[in-house]
Amino acid sequence: MNKQKAEKTYAKNREDKKINRSRRTEFISILASELSFRRTKDMHYSLRQFAADIDLNPMHLSNILKNKRGLSRKKAEIISRKFNLSHAERRRFHLLVSATSARSKFARNLATLGLKNDLIREKMKNKISNLK
Repeated sequence: MNKQKAEKTYAKNREDKKINRSRRTEFISILASELSFRRTKDMHYSLRQFAADIDLNPMHLSNILKNKRGLSRKKAEIISRKFNLSHAERRRFHLLVSATSARSKFARNLATLGLKNDLIREKMKNKISNLK
């Protein structure tokens, strides 16, 4: 019985680590993809211009993209509005930021639960649509 419990705990921890890694890279990839999209429009578009457009210090943005710094909830709200994200995309962006950059462990865990719930909800929608 202890072995089964240990295996379940191990599997859960492995899945949590996977979610933790993916949410960090996904949060950064949203910023990086927006930067590259803007660079396709204007090949002289710089990181400094991008930082100015989203009201961030260029060094802070550079450190965020290098995974060395986090982002506050206020800045995440400003950025999501500047990117014209839909409500669902904005919610996901905020959860990703909170799950990685929130100061309290409670807030990080709460955001992680929100991400897991969204993932489960998405899977359920896919199963229901496949049944139809």
